[in-house]
Amino acid sequence: MTITVSMIAAAGLNNEIGKDNKLPWRIPDDLKNFKALTSGKVIVMGSKTWESLGYKPLPNRHHVVLTRRPGGVPDIDGVLNLKGEMGSIIEFLKTEVEKKGYPKEIFIIGGAEIYHQALPYVDKIYLSRVEVKVDGADAFFPEIDRNEFSLVYNLTHASKPDSDVPRWHYQIWKRDGH
Repeated sequence: MTITVSMIAAAGLNNEIGKDNKLPWRIPDDLKNFKALTSGKVIVMGSKTWESLGYKPLPNRHHVVLTRRPGGVPDIDGVLNLKGEMGSIIEFLKTEVEKKGYPKEIFIIGGAEIYHQALPYVDKIYLSRVEVKVDGADAFFPEIDRNEFSLVYNLTHASKPDSDVPRWHYQIWKRDGH
């Protein structure tokens, strides 16, 4: 059975995904979607994203933290700390998913550097495109190459001014040929 490598992110109009190691918005429906899609699956993140989670594993997921930091990140049960070239890491994770009988989708959840490194190996992108421009953003999602990926789903969510939730679009992109 094929194992799908997917990215999941929320990005502003200029591909902004973070500012000061935090999400620049709070969209409860997007967070619920993230939880539903990644629950039970392997999630791969960089050390800054891991830090932004307070070094606390998200419930019901298999965590992989990638880092170049000497000594890695703090050891926590159930969290795999890896170093190396992205292609080799993804192949190793595919083998582990198969061996352990995990759901057949691996999620890359950030941050910016991890997204950029993983993009060549990704089959699918779940992107919440938020209609916001973030002043001072310091982390950005890679540009999606429309010669390699096709938009296969797009659902627009209206803004909710009473709660500061901006208009956003839930999109699924698939690599052509997959």
